[in-house]
Amino acid sequence: IHRLDRVTSGILLLAKTKQAAQSLGKAFRDGRVTKYYVALSNKRPKKKKQGWVRGDMVRSRRKSWKLNTSCKDPAITRFFTAGFGGI
Repeated sequence: IHRLDRVTSGILLLAKTKQAAQSLGKAFRDGRVTKYYVALSNKRPKKKKQGWVRGDMVRSRRKSWKLNTSCKDPAITRFFTAGFGGI
């Protein structure tokens, strides 16, 4: 159906049935899908931070991806830090 994050390592979304594939494909085309990413660390954040990162992903000279300040088809990420105690 969809590769959720092709710019980084990515994850594939597969459907079990044709009907599910059509429904999920339409949801992605219509922009009705929200993706969540979680990063865990065993260290406590030095400062609590939160905010947004917005911009277009473009190819750099070395064929990797970089965030550009233009917003024609932006990647939008909301981030925040939080402590999880002694995990």
